Amino acid sequence: MHVEIFHDKSTATFTYVVVDESSKKCAVIDSVLEYDQFSGEVSYESANKVVNYVQEHKLQTPWSSWLNARTRRPYYRRSLSARTHRWKNCDGL
Repeated sequence: MHVEIFHDKSTATFTYVVVDESSKKCAVIDSVLEYDQFSGEVSYESANKVVNYVQEHKLQTPWSSWLNARTRRPYYRRSLSARTHRWKNCDGL
């Protein structure tokens, strides 16, 4: 088991990718999109770091969990769809 931690400075939050190295399956926990409340713009910089990590390591992402706003769910679904068997949302963990 391996945990890769991604820190987003602009939101002061962390995203975790928990990897089962034997099966190459992972869980993405508390993924982030940066939202500027004054301009209304969304940045995908932090999300792309997580997506790139998953793709570079050829991981499957059957699990994900969001602990706050759900606006990033569609982005991650689209970005990781090639590596996703079934997208299971683990809200409430």
